[in-house]
Amino acid sequence: MISTETMIPKVKEALRIKTTTFDEGELSDLIVAAQQDLGIAGVIVPYEYSAIVARAIITYCKMNFGLPEDYDRLKRSYDEQKAQLSMTTGFTDWEPWIPTIKDDQSGLLAFEDGALAYKDGESDV
Repeated sequence: MISTETMIPKVKEALRIKTTTFDEGELSDLIVAAQQDLGIAGVIVPYEYSAIVARAIITYCKMNFGLPEDYDRLKRSYDEQKAQLSMTTGFTDWEPWIPTIKDDQSGLLAFEDGALAYKDGESDV
């Protein structure tokens, strides 16, 4: 997973925290919670830095730090980011299904799972 040490400065900047005396324990917990939440959704958080995953983690932290006035907007944004990542091959462990098609010249296409379809695609058999 992206290290907490890498993410803390980015989260602090997004939250507009400028003090150096700020206890970073809560931010560390939020970063770990965001990574775990993404993991529950099937997203594999990479070890190396990924801007798109970092953006989702930052949004999660902004949504859950303190009492933000725009919680609902942040929640919708985070849920959309999480949904997009969970459907992206590079951030999940599922392999895309690519059918093997056999064309027997009869006007039918046979897929490896046994399904049949007309070549014109207009109707199933």
